[in-house]
Amino acid sequence: MSQLTTNRKADNSLRILEKNPQPVWTKAFPVLGKGTLLLSIQRKSPFYINITDKKDDDSDDYTSIILWVGRGAAAFSIKNGCLIKTIEHVSTSKEGDVGYDPKQKVTYWFSYDSDNMTIKYGKGYCMEGTTLMKHTFEGSEDPESLKRFYFDPATKKNVEFYDTDPWSGRVSLAEFFGVSTESPDVLIDVEKEICFSPYPFKYDRPPIVRDSSLTNMFDIDLGKYTYSASLPEASKVLYENVTGVNMSLDYGEQKYKLEDAIRHSMEHPTCALGKCLKDKKGEFGPDNEMYIRVTLGKNYGNSPGTPYVLELWPKDCGSPVHNHGNAFAAIRVLHGGLTIEYYNKHKTDGPIGQFDVKKDDVTWIAPNWYQTHKLWNYTNDFCATIQCYQYGERDDIHWPYFDYVNTGTSITDIFVPDSDFTFTEMYNIVMKEYADYMESQGK
Repeated sequence: MSQLTTNRKADNSLRILEKNPQPVWTKAFPVLGKGTLLLSIQRKSPFYINITDKKDDDSDDYTSIILWVGRGAAAFSIKNGCLIKTIEHVSTSKEGDVGYDPKQKVTYWFSYDSDNMTIKYGKGYCMEGTTLMKHTFEGSEDPESLKRFYFDPATKKNVEFYDTDPWSGRVSLAEFFGVSTESPDVLIDVEKEICFSPYPFKYDRPPIVRDSSLTNMFDIDLGKYTYSASLPEASKVLYENVTGVNMSLDYGEQKYKLEDAIRHSMEHPTCALGKCLKDKKGEFGPDNEMYIRVTLGKNYGNSPGTPYVLELWPKDCGSPVHNHGNAFAAIRVLHGGLTIEYYNKHKTDGPIGQFDVKKDDVTWIAPNWYQTHKLWNYTNDFCATIQCYQYGERDDIHWPYFDYVNTGTSITDIFVPDSDFTFTEMYNIVMKEYADYMESQGK
């Protein structure tokens, strides 16, 4: 569940439905009996999402599960015939945490799982840390009746959106929850704001990738990894390209190791990487928010910037909170280690989770998974990662920037994923620097 402090209550009060409402729009779930609706909008007034088996007639004989999103609060209700019953209610003192957010565009999601008779509501990415409300129909209630009325997997379920209070019962939903009703907002160009997933949200996918050839029953049972064969297609391609045995700083026969040459160059301010770090201070705000981008290969237009980047992280340094233009990605640690904090997409005032990666670990990014993050090197040595990015095949917007939050000003800005060096250029420079230094020391 979300890290927000919420006030929860289950209100079993009933009220009477007097007439059928008319939704602003209605659509069917793409799969019978389950799915997730994601609605990306900016709202200044309450709204309602209704999952129902209502037919295209005026009959009141239908069942519904209702999500209400108000000011600083949200609620689940169920409707059977003419009766509406509230089953879950959460609220916070801060506007925009649980309810609608009038200041920015937010993704509100509603997960419907007939297999487990569970509904969930959250904001931002569909993750455990962004889930604000959950209700599982169990206990003393009649499971067979619930399955038949609300969760029949063979019954087509429609999703309806209501811009204002849809029911004209004796008490309005807004009054019922003690919230004043505001003037309704107008939902413009709504079709572009709606996305359906054919799956309900159940659990987070682990951030660390393990090759499927190493699968064993213990790891599957513990749920420690996302296996490479289960990655989204774009991330799977990138994973295969960065996990070969030759993807290493030690590749090739040289008198000196590349990792030693990189370390020497980064730690000496008169060397190429040391000069680069000095010039990059203050690029994102604080002096310690910096790293070196070494691009590999060409930009074919299918990624934000050059798709393959060797990133060099000095100790006690890292990145600001940033996202990756809704792209897919795979990241392999070639040397050292990092701590990765991940954030919700519309809130950067605190992470929803973190994990550590070390040499040869691979992590992944997708539009809904670990897309907004902050990477930091807390170790006593530099860290090197190979990062690779790619737009999804079905993406119709290719955002070529990384949005980041300036830590000093809290202002969101854009960063062009450019290059400090090409790999061959960097390699030749630092290897010569290190060879000259070693020879001067008689080594």
